[in-house]
Amino acid sequence: MDEHADGTARRWSKTSEAEKAVRRGLSEPVRETLQRAVRETAAAAVSDADFFEQLATAGLRVKQRIAPDGNVTGYSVAMPGDP
Repeated sequence: MDEHADGTARRWSKTSEAEKAVRRGLSEPVRETLQRAVRETAAAAVSDADFFEQLATAGLRVKQRIAPDGNVTGYSVAMPGDP
């Protein structure tokens, strides 16, 4: 691994994700759909609360990781029905 990599680069879909999309009749892997939705929502949101509200309104499952002090330290998103 490159010692300068910080882990924020785009992750490309795996073959199995592409095959799953084809089986489900989707035009692209779910990972790509989620990445686009999060990027677009982040660009339009005016606050953290607005960001998470817009994701939920779009029908995405959102799970926030909250530190003991109450600050959001991260989040995960998933399509409805996906684990």
